[in-house]
Amino acid sequence: MWLLVPCTFFFVQIWHYLPHETDDAYIFYRYAQNVVDGYGLLWNRGEQPVEGFSSPLWVILLAMLGSIGTPIPVAANILGLGSLFLLLYLSVILCRHAKIPLWGVLSIGCGLGPLYYWGLSGMETPLFAALFLGTILSLFIPRWWWCASLLAIVRPEGPILFIGWFLYAFYNRVHRPTRLAMAAAPMLMYQLFRFLYFGEYLPNTYYAKVGAPLFERLQFGLSYVQIFIPIVICSGIGLVWKRERTWVPLLLFCLLEMLIIVMGGGDWMFWGRMLVGLFFPLLILVFFLFEHSHRLWGTLLLCFYPFLTPLGVFQSFPKPLPVQGYQEGELGRTSKEVADEIRKYLPPNSQIAINHAGFLPYYLMDYRFIDMTGLNDHYIARTQGGLHQKYDPDYVLRKEPSLIVMNSQNPPQKNTILFDYWEGERQLSEHPLFARNYNAVQRYWKRKKSISGHAYLYLFVRKQP
Repeated sequence: MWLLVPCTFFFVQIWHYLPHETDDAYIFYRYAQNVVDGYGLLWNRGEQPVEGFSSPLWVILLAMLGSIGTPIPVAANILGLGSLFLLLYLSVILCRHAKIPLWGVLSIGCGLGPLYYWGLSGMETPLFAALFLGTILSLFIPRWWWCASLLAIVRPEGPILFIGWFLYAFYNRVHRPTRLAMAAAPMLMYQLFRFLYFGEYLPNTYYAKVGAPLFERLQFGLSYVQIFIPIVICSGIGLVWKRERTWVPLLLFCLLEMLIIVMGGGDWMFWGRMLVGLFFPLLILVFFLFEHSHRLWGTLLLCFYPFLTPLGVFQSFPKPLPVQGYQEGELGRTSKEVADEIRKYLPPNSQIAINHAGFLPYYLMDYRFIDMTGLNDHYIARTQGGLHQKYDPDYVLRKEPSLIVMNSQNPPQKNTILFDYWEGERQLSEHPLFARNYNAVQRYWKRKKSISGHAYLYLFVRKQP
């Protein structure tokens, strides 16, 4: 009976959030589909490889499922669900090891909406969360060492977390040196592959996202993690007060992950995507203090309150998440329609410049794309600015794309379009070569944005010489 509440929370929220899809997930899908189709780990078929994805392990797993006939988006849902189950299973093991109330941890943990919102979005978030918890678990139960090994290739901060785990395990003799060497093998092998295949030491996404001034990144990063700062501070005080050293590594790993998030400037996506990996470790830490120390520590559970969603989900059940709740609203559905329209008058292998580089490039696998935000473009990623602040209209127009996809928050008025969606598109629209060489397609598409309002999508075709 004690499992009834968390199981109900889990399966009802799975039903609610399963339809969610994000534009960034479809970047993974494009790379994985190219691997399945035999073109290699590429963004554009036949072009120089660029590492425009943030999780090598996620792409590998998607491609493995895709190679046996599973559609890539379905493969992502399978992996997301599997990762969530693994996360809960590891939580059960760690709770039993800590001798804390399993019912409380699972009831709150299974009620955290971002766990499902991002866990079922097609991105690597749930796998990272499971491997992050498994890495911590391996410091108490050594047979889970492989979680640390895979953590190193699941997200860009994985190598930093792995090095922290490696040093702690080596210094405290948690694992034998031979096992530590085995754990480091995947990270070292992929790093060698990255250098030989992509010609880089770091992924292209690193260069695309990092570049904002340090103070600005610290400011945004601290505001992003501030909700969990009380837990870290109070947990440190509580562990020192009780002279409890057993759970110090759990606190240290959570602190290291938070520092990485702060240094990276947080995340532009809403609802705590980067915090999902911290949910269960911090929950377990709070319940440990609550169970083995003064009951006042239980008030730290209030830090999780903004992420609890069972009441709202049960009120809408059995309806799934509405499209306005998607990260990019109705962009996925609209992109399918736009892809069908593009195929009517633009031959395969044509070059298209785009801002949202996920949905449309996946639906048009046999077309080449210029990612104007730089995630999948080697040159733009190394220009000045932070994430979504990098653009170069001169570079885009020099490449003479056959089609440019633009966005606006307003419909056309008196044959004019206000490009107020993204600064890079606005500057592109004001470039003299744009007006000289491109004509607007008469049709445009209206789509719902996330939360409220609408956005409009326009196509500009290059004029015939």
